[in-house]
Amino acid sequence: MIINTNRLTYTYIEFDLTRRCNLQCPHCFRGDAQDIDMSHDVIDAFFEHTQAIYHLLFSGGEPTLYIDGMRYVLDAA
Repeated sequence: MIINTNRLTYTYIEFDLTRRCNLQCPHCFRGDAQDIDMSHDVIDAFFEHTQAIYHLLFSGGEPTLYIDGMRYVLDAA
């Protein structure tokens, strides 16, 4: 395996894919939901500088409201 020293390896990374949320959890510290998703350009830019990720977590508001973003990250990974 060739390791590109210009790229980073992450033990743990969390993608806050979206600020959308269909829940109103009283314990939520993220604030009010917003209609904002992480763009594919931002995801591409992250992976241009990434060698490996060992643990990946999807978060945000409610990440399952942005399945396309989850698939895009997994395809890029």
